[in-house]
Amino acid sequence: MIAQAINELFGYVKSVRGLVSVGLVVGGKAPDPGLTKVPLPAAWLIHEGGKNTQDVVRPNLPVNATIQLHYAVMVYVPYTSQSDLIDTQYPLLEALIAGVHGQTSNVTGQRWYYAKHRLVLLNPDRLGFHVSFILDAAVS
Repeated sequence: MIAQAINELFGYVKSVRGLVSVGLVVGGKAPDPGLTKVPLPAAWLIHEGGKNTQDVVRPNLPVNATIQLHYAVMVYVPYTSQSDLIDTQYPLLEALIAGVHGQTSNVTGQRWYYAKHRLVLLNPDRLGFHVSFILDAAVS
């Protein structure tokens, strides 16, 4: 289920107009200094983990647990001017969020939920954003 969900998220992100490159990584939340040569704007996806939403799961009871799958999309955008940031880069970020939030997952039957975004990289020539999405899933 984890692999199918990130593959689905990959499809949503890849369909966002304006992103030059989209990829997957395993682990790591910090912006990667090796990505300085990647054509911008770029995004890569990270499976950040899962969380049981039940208070207590007792092994001997027939309980269907619900878990939340947490994914991040790291987005690097060029920073050339204030007007480009306002006219091009922020709308790209908004398009990414709108392209995922509310979509019904073919994997779980639940909707993708936009959780938050935050600035994680501020360089003279680029900005990096961490965008969080959550997907509920049933586990029996």
